[in-house]
Amino acid sequence: MAVKNVGLTALELYLDCPRAYAFERIERVPAHKPEPLLLGGVAHAAIAAYFQHCYGNGLSSDLERIPEICRVTWQTYPEQPLPHHAYDDYVGLVEAAARSYTLDAEHLGGIEDREPLAFERWTVWLVIDLWELHDDGLTAVIRDWKSDHHLWSQADAEQALQLQAYAWKLGIQYPQIQRFVCEYHFLRHGKVRRVEYDRSVLARFEEKLRAMIALREGAKDFPPRPGAHCQWCSYSEICPAFKVPGVVHIETPEDARHIGEEILVLEKRLKDRKEALKAFTAAHGKLAVNGIVFGHFLTESHTVEDLVTLGQVLAEAGRDPWELVRVDATKLKPLIRDPEIGPKLEPLLVDKSYSSFTSRKDKGGRDDA
Repeated sequence: MAVKNVGLTALELYLDCPRAYAFERIERVPAHKPEPLLLGGVAHAAIAAYFQHCYGNGLSSDLERIPEICRVTWQTYPEQPLPHHAYDDYVGLVEAAARSYTLDAEHLGGIEDREPLAFERWTVWLVIDLWELHDDGLTAVIRDWKSDHHLWSQADAEQALQLQAYAWKLGIQYPQIQRFVCEYHFLRHGKVRRVEYDRSVLARFEEKLRAMIALREGAKDFPPRPGAHCQWCSYSEICPAFKVPGVVHIETPEDARHIGEEILVLEKRLKDRKEALKAFTAAHGKLAVNGIVFGHFLTESHTVEDLVTLGQVLAEAGRDPWELVRVDATKLKPLIRDPEIGPKLEPLLVDKSYSSFTSRKDKGGRDDA
């Protein structure tokens, strides 16, 4: 079925779960949005209202007006009812955005930029939270507010299609832009994930966009596809969900083979449930269950890439730089296999081999290994 209006959110919804897409976009089933989506939506609206207020009044910031802006936005937000117990959390998100960024009116390009973009035979809709133009119009700085409990890694941000889409939109609308600096602001954590692109991102994104649209237009069936996105779904109560099958007791080799077959299925379902719980705690916060806490725990990590300077700093402090040297096992393997270097390393190797119960793909395609 051909489409005319294209939204990245809708396309990603189809790829995540065709059934949810059909409920929302084809059958127009009234949505029952989960609390995190409502909270994120009203928070984004209030953040936009705050920066529009600052711009309209020639201010870089106005933290004192946040309570009033939050109150008015909350009361007039079209998607009601809102979760009243989350009001303080909502205000905290708006305050975090206001503190994470000071409005630069001189370079401001847009706030809650919803301008559609004509692309080939489609109209593409993307909403950019806030963006600026710098370096005489050669650099665009794009900011997106995230209300997630889950703090993404840098790798997560680099893989996100959303930032590529934003860069693509501005690159088409403003051909002079050569560099795109895209930022995710994780408001609950006070962290920023930054990804930069040049104009080559335009062609890469267009290829992905065409592929996604082709999949959608070629769809005839819309089956459910359970996964982490189920925690954010507005139609979970009416979705034809599947149930985990029972497990038989092992008494014979035939039973063992049956269990092995079920494990292959259950591991996938367990992974889906973990991803769903991951998404739930990203939206709602940590969950305590029988003495165990599930949720997102911050891990702070640092590395040093300039090893020469590190060695000099340690030497000047009277420390032996070799104390920090550790050989990465992955990098060591090809050295061991090297016919010239391997024999020389043999006396230095410490055997740390061990066995553990797991499963691996049978490269020979056999039932028995």
